[in-house]
Amino acid sequence: MSIRSRHLFVALSILSVLILQQPAQADPMLDAHWTFDSDFQDSTGNGHHGSAINQAAITNTVGDFMVGSGGLTLDSSGDFVNMNVDSYKGITGTGARTVSAWIKTGETGGGRDQTIISWGTDSGSQKWIYRMQTGNGQAGATRVEVNGGYIVGNAVLNDDQWHHVALTFEDDGTPNVRDVMLYVDGVLDAQFGGTTTPSASQSKSINTASGSNVRIGRGHSNRDWGGQMDDVGIFASALSPQEVIAIPSLALNSNLGYDLSDAAELFELNDNQTGSIEIGDFLWEYVAGLDTGNMGQVVEDYSGYQFALQLDAAGGVGVAIAPVPEPSTFALAALGLLGMAWYGRRRKR
Repeated sequence: MSIRSRHLFVALSILSVLILQQPAQADPMLDAHWTFDSDFQDSTGNGHHGSAINQAAITNTVGDFMVGSGGLTLDSSGDFVNMNVDSYKGITGTGARTVSAWIKTGETGGGRDQTIISWGTDSGSQKWIYRMQTGNGQAGATRVEVNGGYIVGNAVLNDDQWHHVALTFEDDGTPNVRDVMLYVDGVLDAQFGGTTTPSASQSKSINTASGSNVRIGRGHSNRDWGGQMDDVGIFASALSPQEVIAIPSLALNSNLGYDLSDAAELFELNDNQTGSIEIGDFLWEYVAGLDTGNMGQVVEDYSGYQFALQLDAAGGVGVAIAPVPEPSTFALAALGLLGMAWYGRRRKR
């Protein structure tokens, strides 16, 4: 085998492996995602990296994180994470959005007025802040406010336990803070005019300004967070109730432990209604006609699949783990055999 031929063979082999090992692309609507496993970097590739202010720290002590191998600890005395690397301003105007986060705090009294995430400008309709609160409704519940208007949830969350919280907003033509939907642990906690009434709300239009950088753990009037946070993300879309439910379901399943980026890949696969993706040791594929009866929740050992996730009631569609080995195993073996055969033919010449 000539040097040129060997180089060609090695190049083809490397190229084949690289093609097979290309990671699935995350949902393009996942605009920013901070895992807080080891740093303050954005995992989406969009470059919305943050930096620690004061004593904001990544901790790896069991109990201080919820997903992955680390979490964010803030002490409510000026600690926060500022997205100042590229001056990330969040979702502005009337753009659809979802915020997802794991939170843990035991602070009481005034400490309940503490911010999960904020951006925008502190003027009428132009502010965007997601926080826990003490007044205008249930103390210790989550709240979204836009300066002049707000919507407040019902669940009290300052119990020093981990909770998944999320908000979704989509412009219906008359964008208003009352259009925001608040979730706690995958369950709808507040929707104005819906089946779950907010503990308090005040109407105000939404037109989020490109003002302050996105900050995690601090609001426009400080209101710093005291406790832990983990796996915080912003979508430039309003997730469905089934997708919101799926986030904690995928994270809490002991065999999966998926973070927000993993969940986003499954949402994208379901939206595309074709293909498959690999996440860790599992191969997921789109399944039409799936009917687990547990919308948005991981179901194990369903009809020949190890795990299944129903994300659309129409036709019972969703995603499931294919009951076959990962295709890359076969593909790499086949490439190896082809390479050996090709090398053998070269030697016989």
